[in-house]
Amino acid sequence: PGLVAVLRIPSGDRNAWLASLSYQPVTGLPFPIPGVAYVWEPSDRLTAQIGIPFQLYWGITDSLRFDASYLPVTNVRAYFTYRCHESFEIFGGFDWVNESYFLDDRLRDDDFFNLLEQRLPIGLRWYLGSNWLVDAQAG
Repeated sequence: PGLVAVLRIPSGDRNAWLASLSYQPVTGLPFPIPGVAYVWEPSDRLTAQIGIPFQLYWGITDSLRFDASYLPVTNVRAYFTYRCHESFEIFGGFDWVNESYFLDDRLRDDDFFNLLEQRLPIGLRWYLGSNWLVDAQAG
């Protein structure tokens, strides 16, 4: 359970300011977290969201791209993806995620299970038309 609100204010043809508010009551930080970021898109191959939350998309070549993101406090993602064919990709990267869940048989309302996971996945993606994707990974 949680809530995320984002306001996008255009700044020129391709750029924008983002203001956000994230509330995830089942986490280590059970209070609203504000965010401010600037979306800078100098070309079709590079988009950077500078601030909190942070995101980067860099199309190094037509076939190779790098994606990275950071969402407070412990959600980090960084991936390289190589497109072998228009419908087939291989990828590898780093994930550091924090997920929390309410316990079904909890005795107190504030009891929850917190998962903090770090992994180095590699995998394959196969796009089956515009609405289907097969994603296989290990890490």
